[in-house]
Amino acid sequence: MQALQLTREGASAPFLQLTTIPKPTPAPGQVLVQIKASPIQPSDVLNSKGLFPHTTFPRIPGRDFAGIVVDGSSQHIGKEVFGTSGHDFSFTENGCHAGYCLISEKVIVEKPKNLSFAQAASAGTPFTTAAIALKRAGVKAGDTVLVLGATGQVGSVVAQLAKLWGCKVLGVARGNAAEIDSVGDPTLSKAKALTDGKGPDIAVDTVGDAPLAQAAIEVLGFRGRYSFISAPRGGNSKVPVDFLSVYRREVTLIGNNSVDHSQEEMALELKGMCEGFESGTLMPMKESAMTFVSLQEATEAYADGKKRYVINFA
Repeated sequence: MQALQLTREGASAPFLQLTTIPKPTPAPGQVLVQIKASPIQPSDVLNSKGLFPHTTFPRIPGRDFAGIVVDGSSQHIGKEVFGTSGHDFSFTENGCHAGYCLISEKVIVEKPKNLSFAQAASAGTPFTTAAIALKRAGVKAGDTVLVLGATGQVGSVVAQLAKLWGCKVLGVARGNAAEIDSVGDPTLSKAKALTDGKGPDIAVDTVGDAPLAQAAIEVLGFRGRYSFISAPRGGNSKVPVDFLSVYRREVTLIGNNSVDHSQEEMALELKGMCEGFESGTLMPMKESAMTFVSLQEATEAYADGKKRYVINFA
């Protein structure tokens, strides 16, 4: 089969290339999935640059997939499935930027019938990451959730899930794309006005901008929770915090890293969302927003890293 493969020599940056390797054979407890679609997520690009220290080489990258089970236990043959990674898949075990990949029977999630392979494949990392950020912040019905980067891939999903779970959502984005303009209102003062001076219960930061993070922490209400999935990767990553204000308001800061969760945990999150996908209350990325490439074109897409690329194997 053809596959993208990362290799690394010493301390040099990994090298990504298209190669041909034997099609894997499932061991007991595994199935072989023929990949139909797989996005190139931002974390896949970071992995290709050697920014995940636990990645081992050589390695096939690719966190998210949708495809058809073609080998393994007879009860699973022919199932259309989708999924995402945890700590190991695509980091210490081969991922899905290949014609076929192995997955454990424990992480099989059947693809919602109303989603295309590309839509299902693109749901994995954004939806599980958003769910982790909200759940670790103790989200509950009636909370007001401030979403930094509300128009982004993960931020838009945070907004969907929060609304589904009975929360009021205040989006933060550049310009007039959300309730609060982060350029015109860099201190996010409108968040106070929109909550009658109380402040949001939760802020979910999908941006990783230090001044914006500081502003979000400052506008949180009593016992507010700042839950973040991103941080600056260059320069100063420190956020000034008013200890006295945080102490008096009993604010909690919560870091979230989906790579530190297991693939089994991620599968459970996706299973819990399938009803929402099928009913239309949860909406993954539309195909019109995707840029499709073949596996042969994917190395260039990795190098570009600017569009929402999806590798199409159909």
